[in-house]
Amino acid sequence: MFEVVRYTADKVEEWDTFVRQSKNGTFLFFRQYMDYHSDRFHDHSLMIYRKSRLYALLPANEQDNTFSSHQGLTYGGLVMDQRCRAAEIRDVFSLLNSYLVSQGFQRVVYKHIPWIYPILPSEEDLFALTNVSHAQLCTRDIASVVFLRRPLSLSTLRKRGIKKARKSGWIIWSAVYRIRTVCQKVILQR
Repeated sequence: MFEVVRYTADKVEEWDTFVRQSKNGTFLFFRQYMDYHSDRFHDHSLMIYRKSRLYALLPANEQDNTFSSHQGLTYGGLVMDQRCRAAEIRDVFSLLNSYLVSQGFQRVVYKHIPWIYPILPSEEDLFALTNVSHAQLCTRDIASVVFLRRPLSLSTLRKRGIKKARKSGWIIWSAVYRIRTVCQKVILQR
């Protein structure tokens, strides 16, 4: 039912179109962004087809006998079609396990896409990692999120520090403003 195919440069358009239409793809997964790192990382990205139709992507690279969901990116993980279901993703991970063993990989490092980015809920991969692959958590990164419609409140001590800096002639850059501007650009491009 599913087929794993290694990404090749002739599939760039199909890859990027899928990222745009996926439920959890972000700009980090566009090939132009990923290929920027091609001199430092040996790409081993995978495309998963279901009945000849692209169903999921796994941006990845290889180093020695380790397969990583891409070390050149802040996060990686399975990029999924909007119609993906947990039972099917479980089957995908079973197939991925077989593929990776057949390719001689002895270790897999998987970085999940943070919960804040998907346009639809998409944690089927975490379920499959635990229940199919019997993966072990070796590290957990933090995802700090600022909701732009809810302004940050500053402590009294922080406000006093800002006032003191201004009196001393320091220019205060608004980190919230910069984050908001970057987020709006990313949202508009999607």
